[in-house]
Amino acid sequence: MEQVRAKIDKRPWVRHNLGSKSFYRHALQNPLLCPTIADENAEIAIGADKMNLIASLCPVEDILLGRDIPNKSRLFDEIARHVEQRHGLPARDTVENLSAREALGSTAVGHGVAIPHARIGGLDKLIAVFVRPTSAIAFDAPDRKPVSAVLALLVPEQALQEHLQVLAECARLFSERSFREQLGACANAAEVGRLFRDWSPSGPA
Repeated sequence: MEQVRAKIDKRPWVRHNLGSKSFYRHALQNPLLCPTIADENAEIAIGADKMNLIASLCPVEDILLGRDIPNKSRLFDEIARHVEQRHGLPARDTVENLSAREALGSTAVGHGVAIPHARIGGLDKLIAVFVRPTSAIAFDAPDRKPVSAVLALLVPEQALQEHLQVLAECARLFSERSFREQLGACANAAEVGRLFRDWSPSGPA
C-alpha cells in the first residue's frame, strides 16, 4: 500500500516549541505533515496500512469519562493519579512534566480538544490516557473554546520518532469533525475504545 512520507521541517519554532499552538495549527491544517528536530535528511513514514497507534496505546482501562475536573491543574492531577495506579509512574513526575510542557504554550488544538504531552525520563513505554470531564475546561485554546476531550500522552525521553508519529496521528484523528461528534456521543469507555479501534485515516469504519 502506498506510503505517505512526512518530510522534515527544520524551522526554529518547531525545534524549540514542539507541541506549541503553532505546531498544532500547522498539523491540523496539514494532518499528513509531522515536523521533527531529527536530521534534515530523515523521513518518517506514516502509511495508511500502519497500525492504529491511538487504539493500541489507549485501552479501555485508560479511558476516563464523567470526571468532575474544574480546571487544567486538577486535570493533570487526575491523569497523574490514574497513571500511578495503573502504570506505576510516580504522580509527581506526570504532573511536573505535563505542567512544564503546558507552560510553553497551550496543548489545546481547537474544536474542544487538547493533547497534553510530555517526554519523561525513566519511562519505558508510551502511555495514553483519554479523559472526558463532566464540564468543559478552559484551556487557552487557539479558537477560545473550552476543552471537553483530552488525550494525554506520556512518552519515554528518547522516543522522539514515536512521539512525533503519535502526535501526527492525533492531529489527523481529531481534525475529523465526524470523529469528534461520534466521540462526544459515546456513552461509556467501551464505546470510546471501539471508536478508537475502528478509526482509520479515511474515517471510522
